Amino acid sequence: MFCPKCGDEYREGFYRCAGCNVDLVNELPKPKTREDVSSDDGISGTPDETGELKTIATYLNEADVNLALSILEANNIKAAIFRDDCGGMRPYMSFGTGIRLVVHEKDVSLAVKLLANKGDNHF
Repeated sequence: MFCPKCGDEYREGFYRCAGCNVDLVNELPKPKTREDVSSDDGISGTPDETGELKTIATYLNEADVNLALSILEANNIKAAIFRDDCGGMRPYMSFGTGIRLVVHEKDVSLAVKLLANKGDNHF
């Protein structure tokens, strides 16, 4: 028996994980592959059934882009942030290109309307 949440193994006779308090299963689910993960999150760098990713705004600072991201997520629009700063090691690099907020093609018009109502500071 296994805990589907933490993966701990239990001997027969146990039915709930002591740490997670969830029901045990006979076998663990198959681990996800890289392809499974990128298709599950709703935002990936490749086109899928929902269309291409489109940049809807570019921001100068992280606070503004995170506010916009939270507005979209609160309205069930999946979005992602892209920045060119070498993984945070060179934050000054994003000053030239800005921080891009992207959504799927099908969500562009609604996302733009939602962000227009909040008075964005994007360029």
